[in-house]
Amino acid sequence: MYKMRPRNVVLCFAIAFLLATAAHCQSLKTQKACYDQALKVAETPPSGAIVKVMANHYDARSKTCWVKQFWQLNDMTVNESVYNAFEPGVFEAEYGGIVWGGPGTLCFVHNVLCNNMVEFERLAVKYYGF
Repeated sequence: MYKMRPRNVVLCFAIAFLLATAAHCQSLKTQKACYDQALKVAETPPSGAIVKVMANHYDARSKTCWVKQFWQLNDMTVNESVYNAFEPGVFEAEYGGIVWGGPGTLCFVHNVLCNNMVEFERLAVKYYGF
């Protein structure tokens, strides 16, 4: 049976720590690149928008940088969309219409039709993490 020397145990822990730190730093760099790209491609809300929000989320599992934008106009019309920061203009999810839904409302998330903003938000969390 092989008996590890204390020095070898410390060396193994040091290597494991360095590998974990390198992976964490790479993750932070990727998240920063996602944020920078999201800022570049974010759509400009129409003039008169009273609420404007942009968020981004890096999904490490799918290696995708998601952008989520929301704006609201005075007449209670809203637009909320989710898209890949590196494929701007190709919407994965979209809600457009009146806050509480109704005729003329556009609502889909990942090829699933939805009826209102509550469903949109629930599906956006399920498919995109935010």
